[in-house]
Amino acid sequence: MGADEDRPVVLVVDDDEDHLMMLEASFDAAGYEVLTAASFADASKKLMESSVDALVADLTLGDGSALDLLPPLGDRRPRVAIVLSGFDRPEDFERARAAGFDAHLVKPTPFDRLTSIIDEGLKKRASGVQLARPRPGNGPKRAPY
Repeated sequence: MGADEDRPVVLVVDDDEDHLMMLEASFDAAGYEVLTAASFADASKKLMESSVDALVADLTLGDGSALDLLPPLGDRRPRVAIVLSGFDRPEDFERARAAGFDAHLVKPTPFDRLTSIIDEGLKKRASGVQLARPRPGNGPKRAPY
């Protein structure tokens, strides 16, 4: 895992300061070590410089798209990556999957759902098992993660 074996490191990215602070406090209270970024540029820098176990990023950032965060990382990719979005069209889910995200969640997303996906993903990745990639399409509007 990240810096502290008992506390997975999560990078939270959102250009909405209130949402960023809420997620930071929630992840901290849930036992995660939390890094934050309020822009695409700051998130890119932190992902390159820090060991991050999980990424939770708002899709639309003032200076870029979260979908562009993972491809340049190669093997430095966080073990779990989640994008949060207000968009729920099948092509939105597919774009997130194609960009390397494990989950595309539609806002508002219950916090326990975020932590469940992260914890499950970290356990599966630690055992060498890949996370399943759900197929968007004819189903519920919210991703089946």
